[in-house]
Amino acid sequence: MRTLIPGEWYILFTCSQCKTRQILFPDLSQGRANLRATYKVECAKCHYTGKYESETLERYQHPPNSDPKPIYGIAFFALLTLLRKGGMLRLKRAGRSV
Repeated sequence: MRTLIPGEWYILFTCSQCKTRQILFPDLSQGRANLRATYKVECAKCHYTGKYESETLERYQHPPNSDPKPIYGIAFFALLTLLRKGGMLRLKRAGRSV
């Protein structure tokens, strides 16, 4: 279990197999650092193990005015969907805002 902390940044990957977004790790650079690595990760939903280049990763900032949110695997994907519909989602890909 992880807790999304208001105002904190996270690095996300999208599973190549089932296309779900998942947290890879907290982004301690707050969306500023350039990532230059390949990450080998197992999907929490479908258990596919994929390799993800830094160019394919996304950055997510949990809205600063929201409550901390405990997440359990797939619950994170539902949270992303709700935040996106509410216009509160802030993602970056390869150094640009989405």
